[in-house]
Amino acid sequence: MDFNSITAEILRQSRGENGIGTLGEHSLHAVLKAYFCPDLTKTEVKIGRYVADICIDDHIVEIQTRALWRLRDKLNTFTQDHTVTVVFPIAVEKYVAWIDPETGTIGDRRKSPKHGTIYDAIPELYDLRGFIGKPGFSVKLVLLNMNDYRLKNGRGNGGKRGSSRFERIPTALLDEIDLVCTDDYMMMLPADLPDRFTAKDYAKSTKLRLDKARKALALLFELGIAKRVERNKNGFLYECAK
Repeated sequence: MDFNSITAEILRQSRGENGIGTLGEHSLHAVLKAYFCPDLTKTEVKIGRYVADICIDDHIVEIQTRALWRLRDKLNTFTQDHTVTVVFPIAVEKYVAWIDPETGTIGDRRKSPKHGTIYDAIPELYDLRGFIGKPGFSVKLVLLNMNDYRLKNGRGNGGKRGSSRFERIPTALLDEIDLVCTDDYMMMLPADLPDRFTAKDYAKSTKLRLDKARKALALLFELGIAKRVERNKNGFLYECAK
């Protein structure tokens, strides 16, 4: 099945009264798992004291939709005897719908002004820097459009500020980008950066927050993609190392 057919089938299986997934496994994770491995006998496979999302022969695929640091202990075990791919989805275009937590009523969808890019993955990947570049380890970025359902259970702005995400449902698969070797991370240096650049320059080019831009450059420095050429009171000055 193609991606859209898989999404429709997963939603059919998990559809509740509101038309939103009710399975223990969130829809985004379930769709990606079915897309990369429709054979259920090769999903949720016990490896040591951990469970791999997908294991086909000696290759493991782990799907992590956020907080990649949570994978580190698993990966220490998995990479001993298997090749491993970490799948990380990025929402390029997103529509947000708010749910009343008391009635379950879903409001109208509104397009989010935020657009995800490949650069959003770099601060997350910093937490896996010990694995990046090692033989048998790779990352696959999956660029998607999504519907984002959130509960109005926050502190202010009608319950939106500090609210909880309820569910994310993919609506379209746009691209898959494989990061296998360190040279593949060259794409994480935008073409419009000056020859020498700061974290502020990187943040401006990538639309990342400054703290995330600093984390991204720390990873690119460790990978030998960006070189530190100077330091002043505002931080490091970088240039492309290759």
